[in-house]
Amino acid sequence: MSCMILNTLEDSCATVRKKIFPHGYRTELKELLRIAWPIAIEGFLEYAILSVSLLFCGHLGKESLDGVQLANTTINVVGFSVIIGLTTAFDTLLSQIFGSHNKQDLCLILQKGILIMLLACIPIFAVFVNTEYLLILVGQNREVAKLSGQYVTIVIAGFPASVITHALMKYLQCQVRCV
Repeated sequence: MSCMILNTLEDSCATVRKKIFPHGYRTELKELLRIAWPIAIEGFLEYAILSVSLLFCGHLGKESLDGVQLANTTINVVGFSVIIGLTTAFDTLLSQIFGSHNKQDLCLILQKGILIMLLACIPIFAVFVNTEYLLILVGQNREVAKLSGQYVTIVIAGFPASVITHALMKYLQCQVRCV
């Protein structure tokens, strides 16, 4: 009797396992991980830049920590969210053009996209430069607003490189190349 129950249980488990993990899933999983791990590491390292500065400023005092956190929030909301939104257009356009095997149009779309994203940096930089005044205007502490403004102004120097990096990542991803 117990052998029949064990056999039935094993058969049920095998059926469930086959439904959850269909034949050939391991090769697909390996390919997915081969493509995805560099992108995941890049994303982690990109956001680690802001987190590491937050950790270091935590040792300087409460106002420094507040200023850096407010600056990071401003950078993410005003800067990176706009740029990431613009790069989502690359997912569709570049993949479609790559599928048509037209390498010249692929490069042209990349160049136009980078130009559009760099032009989008102009209003973003206007907000970044005026971050201190905007934060004071909405009622933030003057010292915290000053520290945030200084931090965000320094980030302006590296922001165009980050914009180009996002565009190039999408360019390589559409060709199923590891970034």
